[in-house]
Amino acid sequence: MPDPQRDFYKLWAGQTISEVGSRIRREGLPLTAAFVLNATAAQMGVLAALGSASILVFSLGAGIIADRMRRRPLMIATDLARAALLGTVPLAAAFGVLSFGQIIAVAMLSGSSPFSSTSPISRTCRRCCPREI
Repeated sequence: MPDPQRDFYKLWAGQTISEVGSRIRREGLPLTAAFVLNATAAQMGVLAALGSASILVFSLGAGIIADRMRRRPLMIATDLARAALLGTVPLAAAFGVLSFGQIIAVAMLSGSSPFSSTSPISRTCRRCCPREI
């Protein structure tokens, strides 16, 4: 029989790591655009709008897909995909090929994760943890 506390701690650790990626997306990408690419105020507005719009556009469809799949492998896969996307930014900057278009693409694609909302996470938590914890 699985240990509910161990399952909870694994979920907690995974979500902590995922939240670090979310913070990099929310704060790191705009700061990179501003300080590395010297983005204008209009460009920063476009980045914020498109980054938020991708969440709105993709979240409904992604939620439907997520409800029909096993959550744990999907959460791991989406977090790894988001990490790979975010990793392209410093890599491109190191080679001197970072562009504003890449920042926008990374913001939009990393924001379209099926787990940008907490609903699937809370269902997973309820499944792995009894009420006593």
